[in-house]
Amino acid sequence: MDFNRDILAAAAVLGLCFVSVANGSLPQKNKDSRSHAFEDQNDPNQKHPESPTKSVTGKVVAISDKSLTLEVQSGGASDPMDFIFDSNTKMDSPVQPGSMVSVDYRTEEGKNYALHVMPAPPANAPPPAPPPKPQSN
Repeated sequence: MDFNRDILAAAAVLGLCFVSVANGSLPQKNKDSRSHAFEDQNDPNQKHPESPTKSVTGKVVAISDKSLTLEVQSGGASDPMDFIFDSNTKMDSPVQPGSMVSVDYRTEEGKNYALHVMPAPPANAPPPAPPPKPQSN
């Protein structure tokens, strides 16, 4: 009698498992985390909040719809620096070769993605004046 009860219990458990699988009520297995990471790396338009934002100022050497190259002064030498534009890139004004700009960017997989491109103040420009204080009457 105990043997029949054990077989009946096992059959009931297997039946419930079958019904759960057929209804899709079991939790879905997530994608392999490695393949998910690979997809993220191939999507330059995806925001990557974990990447620290860096800034640099330099002279525009070349610009296209998809990229920007700056000449950046570092330790007395000038080095080219390339940036990729994506859907997250904000440009304050049109940029042309020869102009000085500041670029906020993030680096992913060795590539620099421009987040914000803005005109740079001239090197000898005085700092901006503080806003006027409100007068009390």
